[in-house]
Amino acid sequence: MIGLAVLSLAWGTIATAQTPADLELAKRLVGAWRLVTVSAAATGPQSPDGAPIGLIIYDASGAMSAQVVRNTNRNRRAGAIWTGPEAVAAIEDFSSYFGTYTVDAAKGTITHHKQAVLNPDRSLLVVRQYQFKSDDLLVLTPLNQPTKHLTFQRMKKP
Repeated sequence: MIGLAVLSLAWGTIATAQTPADLELAKRLVGAWRLVTVSAAATGPQSPDGAPIGLIIYDASGAMSAQVVRNTNRNRRAGAIWTGPEAVAAIEDFSSYFGTYTVDAAKGTITHHKQAVLNPDRSLLVVRQYQFKSDDLLVLTPLNQPTKHLTFQRMKKP
């Protein structure tokens, strides 16, 4: 019983109402993950204007952070100061939020519980199916977009 209490304290928020399988999955997620590909069968190939880049970080306390730039070429400014349309395009192409996460190994899902978000019109809960292709490759699929697959690679020290 003492071991369970220590494990719960060490895992903080992700330990709440989590099964042992959920805790093992959470341990496997801990780290920084770099977005390497986005594929969406329904929308066709990625924009030629620039492939998305992104990063998701999961920590052992249950905190997470995500940032994605959808169109890396469009976010260039012509001069030293952004014009109004350039600034709007940059904000529209950038998605950023942080909060906590929970996992459900039985359902095969990871849920991001957003606490602050750049685009407040979006949902505060993000639920995705997950699949580990290896220890270093993670594929996330939004439940509401089953043909969209975001593949992340674990970042390692140089």
